[in-house]
Amino acid sequence: MKKSAAEVHRMRSNTYGEAAISERTSREWFQRFKNGDFDVENQHGGGRQKVFEDAELEALLDLDSCQTQQ
Repeated sequence: MKKSAAEVHRMRSNTYGEAAISERTSREWFQRFKNGDFDVENQHGGGRQKVFEDAELEALLDLDSCQTQQ
């Protein structure tokens, strides 16, 4: 029995709760799998990478990720 992307996402959400991937990611993966692409690595990079001026700044950000570089 084939399941839709929405059904698969609902099943993941029921199983993993807040740790489940987003519905958008689920739909993207569903489409890629349907097309024969089984690579689940993040192809979009997930946003801007952290750039640190020095080790001290990096340590502070690691302690409290709510802080910004500014």
